[in-house]
Amino acid sequence: MRADPMERVSQGAGFGMVVAVSVLLVLGALRPIPPLPAPPKQETFVVALQAPPPEPPAPVHPPAPMPPPPKPVPPPPKPRPVPVPAPVHATTAPTPVAAPKPAPVPPPQATPPSQPAPLKAEPTPPAPVAPPVNNASLENSFVGKLRSYIRSITQYPPSGEARRLRPEGAVEVSFTLSRAGAVSNVSVVRTSNSPILDKQAVAIVESGSYPAIPADAWTGENAHAFTVTVEFSAP
Repeated sequence: MRADPMERVSQGAGFGMVVAVSVLLVLGALRPIPPLPAPPKQETFVVALQAPPPEPPAPVHPPAPMPPPPKPVPPPPKPRPVPVPAPVHATTAPTPVAAPKPAPVPPPQATPPSQPAPLKAEPTPPAPVAPPVNNASLENSFVGKLRSYIRSITQYPPSGEARRLRPEGAVEVSFTLSRAGAVSNVSVVRTSNSPILDKQAVAIVESGSYPAIPADAWTGENAHAFTVTVEFSAP
C-alpha cells in the first residue's frame, strides 16, 4: 500500500522540529550559566522598649489649720476708792430756818345716816289659768242667736199675688258668714213649693245684719256655713 505524500510531509516536518528543539537544548546546556544576583542587604532596626512614665501622685491637701484658742479676757479693774474731802468748818452763824406751819386739820365730816336696805319685791303670783272654753256650747249659742235674729226680721211677702194666693210653709236656707259677720252664698236648701215664699226667704237672709263670729268658735276657719228655716204664715 502506498503512503499518502501529505502524511509523509507532516511526519518529516515533525521530525525536523524535534531535531531543532534538541539542538537548542544542547546549545543552552553548553552556554555558561550566569551567576545568581546577590541577595539584597537587610537593614537591621533596633527598637528600644521603654516603660511608660509613672503617673504623678495625687496631690495631698494639707489639713486645715486649727483656729487659735480664744484669748483670756482680763478681769475688770477694781474701782479705786474715792477720797472723801474733809469737812469745812463754817465761820459764819447758820441761817435760822423758819419752823413749818402746822397743816390745817379738816373739820370732821358728818356721817350720813344709814339708809335702810331696800325691801325685796315679793314675787308676783302667777295669773290664774282660764278654764278651757267649751267651744261646742259657744257655737250652739251663736247659732241660736242667728235663728232668733232671722225670725225677728221675717215678714210675709207684701206682693198682691201673695195676698191673693196666701201661700204658707217653711223654707230651709243656707248661707255663709265670715268672721266679721258678712253674709254670702245664700241659697234654698229645701223649698216650700211656693216660689213666692222661697224668694222672700232668700231676700230676708241676704238683708240681715249679723254679728261677728266669736274668736273661740270654729277656730281655724275664716268663714262658716249655717242653715236656717224661715216659716211663713198667712196674715
